[in-house]
Amino acid sequence: MILGVGVVAETDGLEASLTHKGLYGIDESEMLRGFEVAMTRNGNIFMGMEPPCLSASITAATEDNLDLYWYRDARLCHVRAAIEEAAGNQKSSNGPGGGGESFAESIQSVLKSDGYFAAIQAIARHIAKRMSIILMIDVDGIELDGPSIATYGLDSMIGAEMRTWLFKEFGLNYPFQQLLSPTLSFTKLADVVAERLLALRLTGSHMKLAHMLLA
Repeated sequence: MILGVGVVAETDGLEASLTHKGLYGIDESEMLRGFEVAMTRNGNIFMGMEPPCLSASITAATEDNLDLYWYRDARLCHVRAAIEEAAGNQKSSNGPGGGGESFAESIQSVLKSDGYFAAIQAIARHIAKRMSIILMIDVDGIELDGPSIATYGLDSMIGAEMRTWLFKEFGLNYPFQQLLSPTLSFTKLADVVAERLLALRLTGSHMKLAHMLLA
């Protein structure tokens, strides 16, 4: 992203949103130097893809704010390998910055210490964090028990992104029209997620979380 000029500078919250995705910025002078090189050479130029800079940007962000939808894309496997090498080959199943406990592990801790209701609240907060990233709003301004999710500005594009994330994260295929329900709060959606995990025999991380809730 280009900092100081253009759409990022003119759009509130856009820089923060792109930073959540592990991207980094360059200034106007660096952009102009890139244009100069592009006009004097025949080869392709890729800007904003330097592995050391991406690694530093990802490391600087907190794990809760990371939205690395691109990181596991097979088309970027060589970039990912270079990022991990730049980070000292410190890999984890959560991607870069994954040194902390996973969401499934945090749910396990909540279940052991505080019980099922607290686990539902943890899932609700997890969903609310994702919504805050998509909408570029402060997660602290989201009420888990109401108003409805739709009141935060859920349109067809945001709804499609949210549905895709719910399926990837929890194996939940949730209809868009139900996301628009005036009675669907984050806590109620979290309860649906928990019921779905209990009903399915999921593989991988989904299976792990389902067994935790069944315990």
